[in-house]
Amino acid sequence: GNSSINITTTGYHTWATFNNTRFNIGNNFSTSTKLFTAPVNGTYAFGCNCRIDAGGVGYFRIILSINGSSADNDQGHSIRNADAATAFYHSQEVTALYQLSANDNVRVIVEANSDSSWTMQSESQFWGYLVA
Repeated sequence: GNSSINITTTGYHTWATFNNTRFNIGNNFSTSTKLFTAPVNGTYAFGCNCRIDAGGVGYFRIILSINGSSADNDQGHSIRNADAATAFYHSQEVTALYQLSANDNVRVIVEANSDSSWTMQSESQFWGYLVA
């Protein structure tokens, strides 16, 4: 991303710093909507590394969300307690393999359980590709 984004509310948010790509074969990722849209039925691998700054209250969950779902037990996700001793800079990683239908979409969402003042760091990354 080009710049980090300060967040001032708790709850679920689409990770918004993904506003450019290194490569986007097929143009299946939209930098405006932050969605990857599956072009064909198949098995896809996805992953992300998301850095959260200044998150010091509650926990943060990163979810590789299918079609906007926040159901963390059904999707690849990572959770981290935002303890004050080590919370100013932290990264969460997640990878997952999904069976998608054409036009299903995948995005990265973050849940801030209790913290209403934190930053989505622009150094974060999201990737995906068709496996089979």
